[in-house]
Amino acid sequence: MDAGHILIIVTIALYSLGSVGVLLWFWWRVRPKLPSALATGIVVVFAFFVVFSIELILAFAIAPTERTTAIPIKQAFKISITEETVKILIVSLGLFIARDDSHWTDTKLTLALIAGLVFGVSEGIVYAANRHYTPLNLVILFTTRTYHAVLTVTLMAGLILVLKGRKLTGTLIAVSPYLTHAFFDYFVSLRNYVGASVMLILTFALFLAGVYLLLPVIEEEKRTREKFRHEATVNIEDHWLKKM
Repeated sequence: MDAGHILIIVTIALYSLGSVGVLLWFWWRVRPKLPSALATGIVVVFAFFVVFSIELILAFAIAPTERTTAIPIKQAFKISITEETVKILIVSLGLFIARDDSHWTDTKLTLALIAGLVFGVSEGIVYAANRHYTPLNLVILFTTRTYHAVLTVTLMAGLILVLKGRKLTGTLIAVSPYLTHAFFDYFVSLRNYVGASVMLILTFALFLAGVYLLLPVIEEEKRTREKFRHEATVNIEDHWLKKM
């Protein structure tokens, strides 16, 4: 096995395991408040609808060993801008309709994660339906699709930071998925796996930074929710004691 093949394997492993790993870290560290069934349903339905309806989103499949020509950087940015903007709009729609979920930072991030996962799985289904994949390659295909969730959570984290007053940091984090996504696709099409790996590492670093900077806010909101629950429980107990 030559150095080129080793580099491809390292890039795919980073793409697959790295994406899954940072999402597991998010779930373990944040332990988020799950969105309502209504908000989740809206995000799931629209994410599936978007993937199966917008041809541009399906114009470029990550298939490093099968492409023969590079995509223009302009096309890579068209795809990146379209996909990332559509995903965040889907999350916004879910939050708008189920407004109770719009108050909590961890729920917003979780909706972003769900939108990215559903989008990625839908994309994977389309790829699998149009090509022949071995069982191992199917596993790789669907685990690498979790990269969409990493990008969407990063974008949402950046937007929340902007709203919380950290405008410069939040803007840099919010803009980063558009850049890293476009350059990742571009480098993969060039078979520049060093460049692609750098984009992956940068994506994961910005994801972790965005979530980490929001952890104090998330912890404070959890304490507030706990206080509300405690007060509600006390009020209900007092009500029934008075009736007795």
